Amino acid sequence: MHAALCRPWRRITARASIALLLSAASMASPAQAQFDEEQHFGNWTLIPYEGLGPGSCLLMTRSPQKDASFIAFVGDDEQLQFGFMSASKDLSLDSRAAMDLRIDGQSVPLSAIRPFDESVVLFRQSQTAPRLEELLATAGQIHIMSRDYVSRFRPSRTPQAIAALLECYDLHLEALGDMEEDRHQAANTPTPPSNASGLDAAMDGMSGSGSMIAQFACEVSGPALTGIPDILNKNQMTEMMLSIAEDGSATINGTQLAAASVRRAGDGSLQMAAYDGRMVVSAVHGTPGSAAPVWGLSPQQLEAYQAFQGIGRQMTGMVMGNRARFMLVNLAQDAITFFDVEADDRPTNQQSPFCIRTQ
Repeated sequence: MHAALCRPWRRITARASIALLLSAASMASPAQAQFDEEQHFGNWTLIPYEGLGPGSCLLMTRSPQKDASFIAFVGDDEQLQFGFMSASKDLSLDSRAAMDLRIDGQSVPLSAIRPFDESVVLFRQSQTAPRLEELLATAGQIHIMSRDYVSRFRPSRTPQAIAALLECYDLHLEALGDMEEDRHQAANTPTPPSNASGLDAAMDGMSGSGSMIAQFACEVSGPALTGIPDILNKNQMTEMMLSIAEDGSATINGTQLAAASVRRAGDGSLQMAAYDGRMVVSAVHGTPGSAAPVWGLSPQQLEAYQAFQGIGRQMTGMVMGNRARFMLVNLAQDAITFFDVEADDRPTNQQSPFCIRTQ
């Protein structure tokens, strides 16, 4: 999610109400009329917000110290998203690398802990792990543990709270006229020959490249990505979340890439994988045709955004020229290196970003 969408989180008052989740123009709807006040389910609070985009409510439970919240909402991929929110806790890259989510004392396998802004992180689950909403249904305790703190939550009536959150989402879709279209599409879609839910089927489709075997959280500089020195000395860093699958394919900031080359050990396990540098740059900074980072753009604004997106990719291509640049992931050494390949096949211009292997 784009940084411009993060500012509304700071508008949380002492009553833990949120006026906006996304920094876009507000749009009234019949769904919002039915969720215009906070609702309480045990220790959970369902909070309406005035945003464009899927869902119109936020679910949260606060710590006894009132300095942190465990949150849930329906994301733009129509799936439940869970996260941790605190204005006083350290949510930096190092802190996230040490973070552990525990439900009733059991550690929950996570594939990523992604920053929303400096006060919010979102949890991404491992494909093979039980879904968080299932684990939370009977949970009595939630612990968020990091290097310097432990935040504790005692949820109650969680199934009712999540049901109300999903109802809020469904009502919002109906108000926007999307529910009818979804039902029409579902009626014309063959029923899969299993009892898997739509979410399970989607997850099965995403796991076609094999299970994830490694994950890195990195901060990458422009010179490392492009191989071009930073003559302005801005030293700007970009966050890169990298996951590697068994077949060598990678997911960078949510974008999947095929490996340009892989090397395996004698037992068949993946040792190294290399990826085209231009594809890595596109994944880090946004892929062609990706959605705009804000909701509610007019056709003219969307056209302008896409134009700037294209200009950025063209400038990257011009700067890199005909350079054959690659990113090498060495799983045996937990190392990531960017390098150029010269005409005589020599590796040159090697640069290593700051990375932490989190899985």
